[in-house]
Amino acid sequence: MINVRQEIDQVISTDNFKKGNKYFWLYNYSFFRFLEIEEFEERNKKSIIEGKLIFAAGTTNPDDDAFLLLFDKECNSNIYILSNYTSSNTRGAKKIADSLAQLFSDNNLSDLLVQKGDQPLLDWYYSLYESYSFEKVVPKGVLPLVDLRYYFKNQLKNTLLINNNDIKESECLKYFEDNDIRKLVPAGFFQNRFLSDEHFFELINNINFQLGEKTFFAMNHSMSSFFGIGSYKSLTKDEIEITDNYGLILPMT
Repeated sequence: MINVRQEIDQVISTDNFKKGNKYFWLYNYSFFRFLEIEEFEERNKKSIIEGKLIFAAGTTNPDDDAFLLLFDKECNSNIYILSNYTSSNTRGAKKIADSLAQLFSDNNLSDLLVQKGDQPLLDWYYSLYESYSFEKVVPKGVLPLVDLRYYFKNQLKNTLLINNNDIKESECLKYFEDNDIRKLVPAGFFQNRFLSDEHFFELINNINFQLGEKTFFAMNHSMSSFFGIGSYKSLTKDEIEITDNYGLILPMT
């Protein structure tokens, strides 16, 4: 079984990569680009985290590097994401995969990479700001090969997906009733004219506090108006790990 360093070497040695196909959108985080050999060596002359090497960088602007992907230098394994934004949904250097193969869902890595300015990817990205609906299918270059709003709503049990621009009180109350927590929702909560995702995140924290344990979690979908609520107890251990790796569990919850 090859290690992460060997996986990276395989990717950057392909004709596809040499033609400029080195960009991808990762989970609920950001655009990323694989570093070329010269930049890889230059950036890792001095480690920003002891024992870890940077191999990809990016943010919502493909020319910036507010996010970094790293791996363990000694064992050449484990993929971590690090954000330079203290408010972002990562917790320091957060492990999100054991290998590149796992990160790319065992697909051919180089075939999933696109060029900077790839139009289908950009069209999808800009549609996130405006769409009230979504489809399961995503364009090439978007991981994990499925719209994460679809994943959250349809592939996880006992979740509530909400559009911040169209909050439906009846759907929310039904979710609270089905989970026997409606009594923990303050009276008049839905009468707030400026009700937003932040109010729901605070509500989830308050509900967990009243329950005495972290029973529910909040999700904020990157770049779109959708957010959601999920139940830890309704998911398996593996589902929780994958959902957290995708960046769909806010650290505050």
